[in-house]
Amino acid sequence: INNYVRIPHPMRGEIPFKLYPFQIGLIMAYLKYRYTVCLKPRQMGVSMLIAAYALWVVLFHTHKNVTIVSIKQSVARALLRRIKYMYERLPPFLKVEVVNGGANQYGTADEMMFANKSEIKVTSSSEDAARSDSLSLLIMDEVAFQRYATQIWGAAQPTLSTGGQAIILSTASGMGNFFHQTWTGAVQNCSNGFFPVKLTWQMHPDRDQAWYDEQLKVLGEKRTAQEIDCNFLKSGYNVFNLDKIRAIEDRINGLTKQVFENGNLVVYFPYDPDRTYTIGADVATGHSRDFSAFTIMDDKGRGVASYKGKIGIRQFGHLLMKWGQRYGTALLAPEANAIGEGIIAV
Repeated sequence: INNYVRIPHPMRGEIPFKLYPFQIGLIMAYLKYRYTVCLKPRQMGVSMLIAAYALWVVLFHTHKNVTIVSIKQSVARALLRRIKYMYERLPPFLKVEVVNGGANQYGTADEMMFANKSEIKVTSSSEDAARSDSLSLLIMDEVAFQRYATQIWGAAQPTLSTGGQAIILSTASGMGNFFHQTWTGAVQNCSNGFFPVKLTWQMHPDRDQAWYDEQLKVLGEKRTAQEIDCNFLKSGYNVFNLDKIRAIEDRINGLTKQVFENGNLVVYFPYDPDRTYTIGADVATGHSRDFSAFTIMDDKGRGVASYKGKIGIRQFGHLLMKWGQRYGTALLAPEANAIGEGIIAV
C-alpha cells in the first residue's frame, strides 16, 4: 500500500496512500485474526484502508470471494469506485486482469471479477445480502446503522464456515443493536470470537484538541459522541440524565458480574435465601428500537440483576418466570398496560 497505492484527497488531489501507525496496526489485526470488530470515529481513513485491503486479497490470492455490505447501494458502489481507482493506478506487474464489464470498464457498478477467479462484490444492507456459495471475506461497513445487520450475519455464518474472514466496523450509534452487542461480546475476553480494535481520534496525527473543540461546536454533544468519541451511551436516544447514568455505571464497574441470556442479562449479586426479591418489568413488542427490560431488586432496594433485549412477549414472560424462580419466587411487577397484561396471561 505504501509503495504502490494512490488515493484521491479532497484538498490535495491524488496522493500516495502513506499509512499512519494506527492503520498499520489495523491491517496487522486483519492478518492475524479471523474475525475483527472495529469501533472507530469518522474520517479516519478506515474505509479507504478497507478498500486497499480487499484489493490486496483478490490480487494476491486465487478463488477469493469478497463481499462488502454497506448502508445503502450508493455508498457500497462508492466504495467499489475507490477500489477501481486504486486498481487503475497500480503498476502493470501488480494487476490481475479484470474479466467483466467490458474494455476499460474494470467491472460493473457492483462487481469486479478477475482472471485468477477472485472477485469483489458490493451490496446494500438487506436480509439476503451475504448469502453466497462461500465467502472468503465479509466486510460490513457502518454496521450500527444497518437495519438488517443481525440477519446478514446469520446468513453469512454458513458461508464463512469453511474458514472465511469477517471484518465488522462502525461508529457508535446507541446501545443494544447488533454492532454494540458484537463489540461488547468481543471486549469480554473475545467471548464471541471477534477480536476488538478501538480507534480514537487522538490516533490521527493531523488532529489535536483545537480540532476536537471545533468539531464539538459544529456537531453538538450527541453527534460528537457518535462521530468522534465512540461513545455508545451518549450516541443513543436517552430519556434520563447522562451524567447520572454514567455515575451509576461507575458504581457498578467494580462489581464482579456474570452474564447470561446471550449477554443480555447481567447478574451483580447471586440469590441470597435470607432476602426477598421483586422483579420490575418493562414489556415491549420486540420490534424497532423498543426493548423489553427487567430489574431484580432485593428488600434493601439494591439492584441485583438486570436484563435488556429484543424478545417476544411470550418468551419474555417465560424468561421472567425463570429468573423469578431463581431468586426465591420473586414478586413480579410488570407495567400495567395492554402489553403488560400479556405477560400476566403467560
